[in-house]
Amino acid sequence: MEALYKRKEFTVIGQEQSRISQEERGRIQKDWEKIENKEKLEESIKIFGEYKKVVDQETCVGYRVPTRNIITKGLRQKELHQYPIWKDE
Repeated sequence: MEALYKRKEFTVIGQEQSRISQEERGRIQKDWEKIENKEKLEESIKIFGEYKKVVDQETCVGYRVPTRNIITKGLRQKELHQYPIWKDE
């Protein structure tokens, strides 16, 4: 019985060590993704422009929404009123 208990203890310790290294790997991967995503974000802004005209289907009003917000946060219809109205020149 004592041998099984020690073996179980060893397994638990092994799992904790594994979990810590997985967390560390996850942190490193997230840091790398941030850098990679930042570069992709800047490239997307160059391609699509700094602002996009987003039209509310219910009111047919266009809003000037930053491309960065669309890509990073997403966009919901109820949030459109927070942005300035698009004015055609």
